[in-house]
Amino acid sequence: MNLERPDPFRPIGHDLGVARDGAAVRLAAMTPDAAAVLGPGLAAIDPWARVSYAGDAMTRFLSASEPGAVRYAITVDAGVAGALVVRNPWLHGPYLNLIGLLPPFHGRGVGSLALRWMEAEARGRSRNLWLCVSEFNVAARHLYEREGYVLAGRLDSLVFDGLTELLMRKRLA
Repeated sequence: MNLERPDPFRPIGHDLGVARDGAAVRLAAMTPDAAAVLGPGLAAIDPWARVSYAGDAMTRFLSASEPGAVRYAITVDAGVAGALVVRNPWLHGPYLNLIGLLPPFHGRGVGSLALRWMEAEARGRSRNLWLCVSEFNVAARHLYEREGYVLAGRLDSLVFDGLTELLMRKRLA
């Protein structure tokens, strides 16, 4: 493990590259203004809409501060596009607590850029990357599989009765 690099997942700005359409993609520390835009926007789409997760609850979650969890706003050409929340450490590696993009930013490669950045930050420091995805969230599952995540386990009724979460892992070591 490389101990000379600074700690990963610091709440500072990070350039992620460019989306498929050439737009600049960046991470920035989550701000109350970004959380206020993202909370209702993310709550209105699956998986959160399916479980009736309220916009104000999402805004509070994105605005929260807690040890071991870093919250980022994802920007595309300087406009707020989504959120990324990383918990570190987890099981010998970081856990992707949340990634969500507002609908105009779907299908542009932004999610892949964020996942690859997370991997680059963890590589050389961690053995694994982890995430959970709702079984019904087929588009997200396909993204994670394309990025090299594999099923590690099924968690029935973890968050809500009758819904299954899939624990996925990407081995780095």
